[in-house]
Order: sequence, then C-alpha cells, then structure tokens
Amino acid sequence: MPKTKEISYAFSAAFDQAYLLEIHDNDLEAIADIFTTAHQQIESEIALSKPFAEKGDSETLRQRFHRIKPLWGYAGLHYWQQHIQVFEDFCRRKPMKDTLMENYERLITQMEVGLSLLQEEAERLKLHFSLNH
Repeated sequence: MPKTKEISYAFSAAFDQAYLLEIHDNDLEAIADIFTTAHQQIESEIALSKPFAEKGDSETLRQRFHRIKPLWGYAGLHYWQQHIQVFEDFCRRKPMKDTLMENYERLITQMEVGLSLLQEEAERLKLHFSLNH
C-alpha cells in the first residue's frame, strides 16, 4: 500500500482543505502555484470585464465572469465561486445599466477579499516551504 504524504500545514478557514489536498494530490507547492496563477488570471479578467460593466453589456460581462468562476473552485474557495454564479444568474436577467454597475461593484469588492486570501495563503505556503525544506 503506498504511503501518503504527511501534511503539516493548515489552510486558512476560507479554503476547503480536504478538497484542495485531494484534487492536487497533497502537493502544497503546486497549490501555492495555483493560488498565484488563479490570482493573476482573476485580476486580469476583472480588468477586462470593467468596460462591459460600464457599457451595461450584461451578456458579455456574464461570459467574462463565467471564465473566472472555475478558478475560485480550483483554488478551494467555493464561497466566491457561488458569488460568481449568483452574478451570472443576475446578468442573464439583463438588468438596467445602473443596477448592473452597482451589483458589479459589489461583486468586485467581495472578490478583492478573495484575491487577498489567495495572495496571503500563497505567501504562507511559501514561508512554510522555506521553514520546512
């Protein structure tokens, strides 16, 4: 029977630790890289989405956020993934421009919290590696 790696790291409470360890085969270094990559991709998509929010283009905005949604899940932050789904559903209703922008800004504020969590956790993981390897 193969021996599993002993994990001596506890993720912050917002992260689904069991899920992360399972889908990433207990590879903490890979998880740190995924957090960094997800952070970069999400920031990029947010920047690309803003003009569509400002124009009131709810369908293109929905499509842009649909690209972001799996990144949150892959990083074990299902709470933010659910927020994206709610926003996608909202965009499907083709809201008025002002309402769309208001909801977009609220979502971006929530996502900034998630982005901070990704960055902080990646840094914690890297510190963990430096102290334990």
